[in-house]
Amino acid sequence: MLEKLALEMVMYTCPERQNTRAATLRSLGETDWRSDFRLVTDCGRGSPSLARMATTFVRALDAAASSKADFVVVVEDDVRFNRYFEHNVREWCERIAPQSIGSLYHSSLSAYVGNQAIVAAPSAWRALWTVAHLRSAEQLQPFDRWLRRTAGSRFVIHRPSLVDHVAHASTCGHPLHHAVGFDPWWRA
Repeated sequence: MLEKLALEMVMYTCPERQNTRAATLRSLGETDWRSDFRLVTDCGRGSPSLARMATTFVRALDAAASSKADFVVVVEDDVRFNRYFEHNVREWCERIAPQSIGSLYHSSLSAYVGNQAIVAAPSAWRALWTVAHLRSAEQLQPFDRWLRRTAGSRFVIHRPSLVDHVAHASTCGHPLHHAVGFDPWWRA
């Protein structure tokens, strides 16, 4: 049954983060991920800004909402993955409700920081997109808190974290943070 579950990954990024994105893609290549993958890149016009990030974030939600997969993982471009990432995501998706919004990352800062990797069914992504595309960049910031506030009780966190945040300066202004309990070799 797990092999029949269709998965897709959508990564959102910007041209300025080419090196960061390349390292994340190398990390993904070292995992068992063999399902579909889609890259959503912003226009790259002007200096990096929250408005550019918000536009790209909403486009990533739209890509996830329009997916034909059973579940879609939306990831940022600055993570490293657990080696059994696809296996672990499949195992978890078999057990969570289709309307759930699942975080594969639990931040060391708080329960409200970190949307580095979120998994949901396309219907749940559609519900989020329906709200997000009507909001301004300021209303969507920070994405982590907006996402959790909008998802409400449907938001669940996978333990242990299946991705870790790569330390670098944050465009959103978050201090450096890492995953709680990340184990690169953990297998469900």
